[in-house]
Amino acid sequence: MHEKKLSQDVAELINNLESQVPIATLTWILPDAPRLYSATLDLIRSTSGALNFNDALIALACREREIPAIASFDTDFDQIAWLRRVARAEDLNA
Repeated sequence: MHEKKLSQDVAELINNLESQVPIATLTWILPDAPRLYSATLDLIRSTSGALNFNDALIALACREREIPAIASFDTDFDQIAWLRRVARAEDLNA
């Protein structure tokens, strides 16, 4: 039952993202990796390793670009004060 509910939540969130967040509005961050390398390691240290490298890089790139929210089911992002995690369709309207 829980897996079916999660699957419905995922489908609903993805459908809402596709309709409310056009691809042209997305920010791609891969070129920032070398420049943010040291800050990424610092953020991993500050969370005692709770954030992995990829998540820390994403969080830093969001902060730099003043991106206030991220669509993710990864609760580790909840530790980042400057980033609001969107995990359900209703979170889009919060």
